[in-house]
Order: sequence, then structure tokens, then C-alpha cells
Amino acid sequence: MEGLANQLKRGISRQFSTGSLRKSLSRQFSRQSSLDPRRNNLRFSFGRQSSLDPIRRSPLHDHAQLSVPENLDSTMQLLFMASRGDVKGVEDLLDEGVDVNSIDLDGRTALHIAACEGHVEVVKLLLSRRANIDARDRWGSTVCADAKYYGNVEVYNILKARGAKAPKTTRKTPMTVANPREIPEYELNPLELQVRKSDGITKA
Repeated sequence: MEGLANQLKRGISRQFSTGSLRKSLSRQFSRQSSLDPRRNNLRFSFGRQSSLDPIRRSPLHDHAQLSVPENLDSTMQLLFMASRGDVKGVEDLLDEGVDVNSIDLDGRTALHIAACEGHVEVVKLLLSRRANIDARDRWGSTVCADAKYYGNVEVYNILKARGAKAPKTTRKTPMTVANPREIPEYELNPLELQVRKSDGITKA
């Protein structure tokens, strides 16, 4: 009995030392990683996001995702090509029948992405293919608003010349900050407030 136990120990030891078990587990994890929602979410993060998105990606994060994500469908391929400024790639996909107004989960079109990134030629191509110039994403931002926010003057002027609605700039909302933590907080002095029974709180 003791001899059998020793044989099992030696067998297990050899398996770990050769790394066969680790390789087996590695293959299993690599197959399952495509089901990881955190990985698949990368498919919906091409280019800069809306100027109204409170959790926009930082420039460092932008540059970290330059490789082509795996298993892209036609819509995501179009958005990816637009984010890279690949005019030929965008044109080929449109010629293959991909809808120019296809959207990702955030409601963003290839025109949104190209306008954010300042890719003038891609913007011109998409407009020539009847892209919706006033499309709004999930944050309510238009293509023109994004071009203006990111300082892409040439793209903004092209959109305006084509009749795009200019974004309103009369007031800002908390959604225009780069991070929710940037929303200003104000501390009120209780001595400056006067509370009345029916009038609520008023300034003294």
C-alpha cells in the first residue's frame, strides 16, 4: 500500500515538473477567455468616446488598444477602420454591403468615431455614402458635438457645411466632465441659509 502511494506521488511530481498540467490548464483558459465579458467589452471601445460620456478613456488607454480585437462582426470592423483612419478599409466594407449607419452598443456610428478622431477623409467618405449626420449616441451626443469637443475644426466645418446641427454651448451639464469625480462640490454655510416652514430653503 505504501509503495502504491509513493508511485502516485512520483507520478504527480513528474506531471507538475514537466508542466503538462499547466499547459492543459492554459489551453482551457485560452478557450474560455473569449466568453469573458470584460474581454468582449473591448469590441465597443474604439476611438474616443462621446464628449458627454462621464467615463471616457484616458489617452494612455487609447494607445494601449491598437491591435485588432478578435472576432469582430461587420459593424465593429467598420468602426475599427474608422477609428484608425483607414479610408480604403472603410470603403471596402461599405462596398461589401455593411450599413454605413451601423451602431455599437453605445449607439455610436463610424461617423461618430471618425469625427472624434479627426479623420477628415473618412468623414468625407461616410458622408458621401449618406451617413446620418445628426445621429445621436447613448449620451445624446451628435457627430458635430464630438468634433467640436475634440477640437477637430476641419471636421466640424465640413459637418456644418453639410447642414449638421451645431451643438448648444449655452450651459454645461455634469456629463461633460472627463470623470464623475470632477463634478464641483460646494459647501454651504448654514449661517447664510434661512429656513421657513412653507418656503423651504432660501438665501439669507
